[in-house]
Amino acid sequence: MSLNAPHQRALHLGAPGTGLNSVGWLATFMGCNFAVQRVMHTTIGGFDETFRGGDDDIDVAFRGQPAGFRLGYVPDAEVYRLRDTRRAAARQHAHYGRTRPHLYRTFRASGMPRRSWRHTARCYAVAALHLPEVVRSARRAEWIIQAPFMIGMARGSLHAHIVHLSE
Repeated sequence: MSLNAPHQRALHLGAPGTGLNSVGWLATFMGCNFAVQRVMHTTIGGFDETFRGGDDDIDVAFRGQPAGFRLGYVPDAEVYRLRDTRRAAARQHAHYGRTRPHLYRTFRASGMPRRSWRHTARCYAVAALHLPEVVRSARRAEWIIQAPFMIGMARGSLHAHIVHLSE
């Protein structure tokens, strides 16, 4: 039995149950659905509380792997109830976007790459060109979270004093 209905899953890209992902250059997981052994938690110094609103899970994964820990995936584990309204999902993804520049600033010296200006310009141009789809498209849910994520990255870049505008 799933905690999340299909309409909730439709509001979230990378929702629980999608496996390991890559943000930057190392594998990561969706943090609302993970566990770590105490030895890893102790070795890496626990959670970095400067990540407010998101990416604290990715920070754990990025610090754990170079310390010699491996990530695993259990497809049946589901411990997190997803947001169930478009507004709540959009707000959550705006927070995720806002913390991504901080993640980049933290890990760029370790090898986390930044997308080129050409790629970034293309991402924002595609988003602008497809804006009419938000009104009448079956892809509405994707845009309702993608646009706030991108806006969040722009806001986070200003806050973190670093330019990191696209994935």
